[in-house]
Amino acid sequence: MLFRSEIWAGFAKRGMGINAIAPPSWTTVGVVESYEGDGLQVYPVADIQPTGSQGGPFLPASQIYTLTCISTGQVDWSVIAAEPWLDLSLSGGRLAPGETVELLAGLNANVLSFIPGTYSNLVVISNHTSGATTIRRVTLKVNPTLGEALNAPELTWSTGGNAPWAGELEISHDGFAAAASGGILNNESSWIETTVTGPATLSFWWQVSSESNFDFLSFYINDVAQPSPISGDVGWQERSYRLPPGTQTLRWLYSKDSS
Repeated sequence: MLFRSEIWAGFAKRGMGINAIAPPSWTTVGVVESYEGDGLQVYPVADIQPTGSQGGPFLPASQIYTLTCISTGQVDWSVIAAEPWLDLSLSGGRLAPGETVELLAGLNANVLSFIPGTYSNLVVISNHTSGATTIRRVTLKVNPTLGEALNAPELTWSTGGNAPWAGELEISHDGFAAAASGGILNNESSWIETTVTGPATLSFWWQVSSESNFDFLSFYINDVAQPSPISGDVGWQERSYRLPPGTQTLRWLYSKDSS
């Protein structure tokens, strides 16, 4: 038995092309056709998702698409980017049977001014010989800087370990952004650090989703681990500390055990 979403997926692939853009199953708003196998083959099939903090860099910054004429006759083609923040190395051409050409799609300087958010683009390749269209999606994710994500842009932040921390928009306490540790493997760690001057009161919110009692999110003041690190599935909690006079180095460390 097919559920409604499966029926829609089947319709999208059979009726409009395997790489068609389809909205939720209860509407047809936002449909984009994309026929493959019409004599112009485009690789890779996968979409790209450049990611980085506001101001860049964003990785991957570009993608090479290989276009091959698999028709018995020549193919006339053209390509456009739906949004102006993507540059293309070619605008189109003519391919003889078996001929191949490489098309480079790359982010341009426009993305450096983007505010945090998710931006969508399309590489639209048209086969003028058959009338078919091939779509490749580019989804740019612009994260806030660490200072913005932590509501403390006036501080100097550093990050390291086996993977850096980064700002993110999906999960936050304040509804805007938060900093998240880097993706690490067993027996690895990821840290973020800043320096402040006391006396002062420090308050922050933190949460963790980890292997309980084995993987921990810890807080350090001047390399001294503070009591009660968190582990397991822990929702947002507030911590407050009274900092003494002088320079204070603050570090948050996420670490995984060896298993």
